[in-house]
Amino acid sequence: MIRSIGATTLTGAMITLVAGCAPNSTPGAKRVLVYGGTPSGIAAAVAVAREGIDVQLVLGESPLGGMMTNGLGRSDIANPALVGGLADVFFRLVGKIYGQVGPVYNFEPHVALQAFQSMLDQYAIKPIAGVVDHVVKNGLALTGVVLLDGTTLTADVFVDSSYEGLLLQQSGVQMTYGREATSAFGEKRAGYGYHFTQFPVPAGKEAGVESEGLSATPTQKIGAADSKIMAFNYRLCLTDDLSNAVPFSKAPNYDASQFEVLARSFSNGVPYSVRALQVAPHKFDLNGGGFFDTDLVGGSWGFPVADLAGRKSIADVHRAYTMNLLYFLSNDPSIPKQVREQTRKYGLAKDEFGSSNNFPSQLYIRENLRMIGDVVLVESDLLGNNRKPDAIAIGAYAIDCHYVQRFVDRNGNVVMEGTMPSTETVTGYQIPYGALLPKNTEASNIISSVCISASHVAWASLRVEPTFLVLGEAAGVAAALSAKSGDQLHQLNAVTVQSMLTAKGALISV
Repeated sequence: MIRSIGATTLTGAMITLVAGCAPNSTPGAKRVLVYGGTPSGIAAAVAVAREGIDVQLVLGESPLGGMMTNGLGRSDIANPALVGGLADVFFRLVGKIYGQVGPVYNFEPHVALQAFQSMLDQYAIKPIAGVVDHVVKNGLALTGVVLLDGTTLTADVFVDSSYEGLLLQQSGVQMTYGREATSAFGEKRAGYGYHFTQFPVPAGKEAGVESEGLSATPTQKIGAADSKIMAFNYRLCLTDDLSNAVPFSKAPNYDASQFEVLARSFSNGVPYSVRALQVAPHKFDLNGGGFFDTDLVGGSWGFPVADLAGRKSIADVHRAYTMNLLYFLSNDPSIPKQVREQTRKYGLAKDEFGSSNNFPSQLYIRENLRMIGDVVLVESDLLGNNRKPDAIAIGAYAIDCHYVQRFVDRNGNVVMEGTMPSTETVTGYQIPYGALLPKNTEASNIISSVCISASHVAWASLRVEPTFLVLGEAAGVAAALSAKSGDQLHQLNAVTVQSMLTAKGALISV
């Protein structure tokens, strides 16, 4: 059964992500606080400042630039012609850094960081390092946030651009996670069991029990709801220039038996290759998505309900798993020689992530909490009913869900479940303003640009960083307009928001 959760107060030590700076503010002026150092948060903050409104950008649990500065250099863009506004500005800045005329969509982490920093510098936005402990409300309106170190920040309007959706949750906004049943919104891809992939890998001693890499065999009916979410991973930046490479090393908890299922797959003919996607000369973005790879299938399930320490623990588990997997593929005698040699062609890029041992600090949180608003974006909004009168952004990526679980079926074979393959093409759909807003009975002056109101199926398309960028700009424009006019976010005229966006080059029509 799908679950919903409300506000939770988290306590613990402050996480310092980027050196904290004084807020960009003027006493007595209208102010917007953006929470989350993600690409979406950066776009939101820039959009606010561009309208002449004071803005505070609090990084939260993300390093500046989130996934785009932490290994995800192969941008998920289905149609470059639908990329406009600040998203286009970012990609053109990347191109400029590389000496190219026009946008460049594949990049190294340090280049993305340079481009984002340039966007912030243009408006003198100085990010504040800190994680929210709790919020202060007056009725339905937020008045401030208190960080874990005790710092209190006040604002008139708030934007939650974090991957965790923590500011929304702290504000009393109802959130959900997991997979809805097919009956919830009439989505054929919803719930458990839309698609199974069976691999000819007979299970060994793990059959019938939970173990590393395998979960318990599901018992629910096809199409039923559950609380499971797609797999996370780290998007490593690799190099095949061995003079710039750090060899793969194992974590202290290394245990080769963790990968027994993978080892057996080779003897049963399951193909394997290191999925390294080139982003620059001698630089590669390592991704998951196959039978057994950097996606820690099942390792993400506890993330939506974890507290700060729990989220950090889940990230640590994923980091150790990734290190151990690459070491295993590089060195274990059970691995075919050609696979070992292929893996050894790469190493961690020595000139990336110097402060974290050349390993990215941002876990790829592909799916987490989603807001429950009055407007919920669902499967039909992507494929059929894709025109919205209050559209403020365009989504165009495929319905792409990584595996949710790996288990042993009744015949003893390993089965992967959770993807959503389809012959239907997502050509472009309008995202309505209402999907960015919580119910007006819960909070009146907060808007989301990441954990928006959508079903699990719709989220599988929405979840990519270029879409988060355009949603960040839209949320920032709406927040600035609300602060400037004094009108609540729910009262804003969508046409005015649309006009402000299109005047700055944003695209809202498909």
